[in-house]
Amino acid sequence: MENWEPMLVPRNAWSPVDEALFGPQDLFAVPAADAEELRLRAIQHSLDYHFETNKFYRALCKDRGFEPKDVKTVDDLKKVPLIPDTIFKGYRNPSEFVQWLKGLSPDNMQYPQVKDQSSFDSVIRELQDGGVTVLFSSGTSGRFTFVPRDDLTWRRLRYAICMPTLHIAPICFELLTTPGERNVMMGLPNPRRTNLFIGRVGAAVWDFFPDISFHFTSDREVTTKLIRLSQGQASGLRDKALAGIVKRAVVRETAKADDRMIELVKSLAKEHNGGALIGPPFWVARLLSKIEASLGSISLGDRWVIVTGGGWKLMESTRVAEKKFRERVTSTLGIPDQNFRDLYGMVECNVLFPSCEGHYKHIPSTVLHPFVLDEAFDPLPWGQPGRFAFIDPLANSYPGFVTTGDRVRIFEHCPACDRPGPVIDQEVTRMPGVEDRGCATVLRRLLEDETMSP
Repeated sequence: MENWEPMLVPRNAWSPVDEALFGPQDLFAVPAADAEELRLRAIQHSLDYHFETNKFYRALCKDRGFEPKDVKTVDDLKKVPLIPDTIFKGYRNPSEFVQWLKGLSPDNMQYPQVKDQSSFDSVIRELQDGGVTVLFSSGTSGRFTFVPRDDLTWRRLRYAICMPTLHIAPICFELLTTPGERNVMMGLPNPRRTNLFIGRVGAAVWDFFPDISFHFTSDREVTTKLIRLSQGQASGLRDKALAGIVKRAVVRETAKADDRMIELVKSLAKEHNGGALIGPPFWVARLLSKIEASLGSISLGDRWVIVTGGGWKLMESTRVAEKKFRERVTSTLGIPDQNFRDLYGMVECNVLFPSCEGHYKHIPSTVLHPFVLDEAFDPLPWGQPGRFAFIDPLANSYPGFVTTGDRVRIFEHCPACDRPGPVIDQEVTRMPGVEDRGCATVLRRLLEDETMSP
């Protein structure tokens, strides 16, 4: 039985933003005109709120000569001042971390008193205990992206994560809600022991389906310090020695976890039980390599699903095409192509973009307004590749009006299915000159021996 309670907002407390999120029965089936009306009201409400309560965003708007009243139609949304995603890397040290987070947030957001400011991890733990969830990701520079979420934003995010399983990927929902033993293998550390974005996404799914058996690669706590050491950012002899010890231990744990997962998959295949493999592409690729080397292939069938997310780099300089990856999954595991789903998302955004059976990533258009920008940061027409940007009114704890470093192409309608609303093309890459970033990249460096070939 799925558990909606932790992610819902009481009906009598709904704002236009909540109306756009919780009101539709299916976020991906709202007619375009209705979605546009819901989205516009939600964004107008969000703009008013951040302009009135957020000093940082109000100053930016005044510098650009913008006021929320300037937005009267959807066409006016191109006037909204956007902030670069690099703003979420603007912190300096742990002792100033909370003050920096407050600078991103509205004046009325309550931050608890933090006693231990010796590290980012200690601050994050105390904030979590006080009701502020700080999620993070990292890039090749080693500079973390930190995004604060209050209870309202966190509820909205969890709902927007779990809702796609109902409609975009009904095969996943059918599997997860079928009576009997259900097993989900996740290529992630225990999601309840990390604030890494891809991990907390897994925790939301785990909480949503409490009766399912979830199996994870490790029970190790994944902190910013552990990730920093895994990326070779060790300062001093003690840190360098610790980094080597941690890396060797994690690689051993990962190998054992892979073997455990493969044995479980083999057992379930013999019993003809369905199952799900959920994780970054590099992890699925590693399992495929081990299965191909030892067994050749396994015939799992159409009661199995694959859900990937986090980025498509398998090794440091190797990027795999999603289509070829899906073909390999079908060849090695016998899982049909239509049972493959990919999730695109980022720590600064409060929705995920799930792929349909045609593998185009759908945008929940009642709650998110997308842009593709050219080199001058002007909007491009449908179908033209460029820089991805978005207006996300679900963000109550920070301004969700963001430009990213991702290069995408967006179509006004899905070329593969009849769901209304825009979609992101199958391949998402990084803009030239922008650091590689993605939770899968972080986990790959943490959990995988780089000498291993996928």
